[in-house]
Amino acid sequence: MDNTDTKRFKVVKFEERYFDELKDLVRTGWNPNHVLLKSDALFRWHYIGFGVNAGMRFPLLFDGDKLIGYRMMTPIEFTLSDKKGNHKTIPLSASSLYYVDKEYRGMKLGVMLEQHVIQYYGGYFTIAANPVTAVPILKRSGCKMIDTMLRYFRPLSEDISPIIVENCKHSWRYMDAGTITPSDVNSTTLADIWYSSIEGKNVTALNRSALFWQWRYIDDPIYKYYFFRNNSGLIVARICDIFNEQKEKTTNKVLRILEVVPVNQNVWDGKNDEELSSLIDGVCGWGKNQGCLAAEFYFSSRRFDAVMKDAFFEEINLAEPLCNSIMSYYEPESESHRLSNVGIMSSIVPDDFDFEYSYFTLSDADQDRPNIL
Repeated sequence: MDNTDTKRFKVVKFEERYFDELKDLVRTGWNPNHVLLKSDALFRWHYIGFGVNAGMRFPLLFDGDKLIGYRMMTPIEFTLSDKKGNHKTIPLSASSLYYVDKEYRGMKLGVMLEQHVIQYYGGYFTIAANPVTAVPILKRSGCKMIDTMLRYFRPLSEDISPIIVENCKHSWRYMDAGTITPSDVNSTTLADIWYSSIEGKNVTALNRSALFWQWRYIDDPIYKYYFFRNNSGLIVARICDIFNEQKEKTTNKVLRILEVVPVNQNVWDGKNDEELSSLIDGVCGWGKNQGCLAAEFYFSSRRFDAVMKDAFFEEINLAEPLCNSIMSYYEPESESHRLSNVGIMSSIVPDDFDFEYSYFTLSDADQDRPNIL
């Protein structure tokens, strides 16, 4: 238990004995239908994380014996790179549900939770922070941020009207795709591919160790992820089912690419690689055969522009009005534009950190997890 300035309020690390009480506060204070309340397996997996601080030890806020708040964090590790390509592993956490009971707001109790997170985890990483409430606070606190990830998009059907949400006169380029089948790959091999790819390169990312790959993709209790590899690199993808506003599954699907790891290190310098583009194209062909209308890849840097362009993708998040014309939320479908800002809060990350030398995708926080079971 952590001592605070008063005897009344205290911040306590999560223990199993608080699990049911915590779920009750999520139910009454956050959302009675939150997906994490529907599956203990998903809840536990989501917050176990990986790395030196793996396990559910996020801070809970008490008024005496009454649970009044929480800041649920997923333990992660970062590979922090310098300009020479030297890498340093640091502990961090991925930010998720953050709550203080309305009766106690304005008492700086959220600051207590924040301080605990920074002291215990070393800082935090976030994707899709609320631009009205959270982002201004993050920026004032010194969080390094970009406003949006790039979104690479490719039609896999001549008719993508089911995922167009606004009147869009853009001429989409539909191209036939090759095909490749998924591979069975273990976490150690996945880590070896990653470390070989970034060796000596200026790439700051989550530390994609064997523990990362095992936890994030292989052990996911709900989603099925597929691995594709050849001599040019590694791709990880999954099929996104689209649910309507009534939360009913439709027949429409989208292929989401979560990882693109090149073997040719020149790709990190923005160079094209025909074999890697061909691999991505083959994954798209596989997705098309599974019934996917389109493929997408969210990324924090322009380093893969050439590779994605040669695989017939267009970047649409920075292009008006394209960014608002293609559906980006699938569970359930929505006309609102998907938030994909990225922030890092850590005293170890330099003030002049450049996201162009980063590797972040939607899988790195809580943006590629189920909303509907």
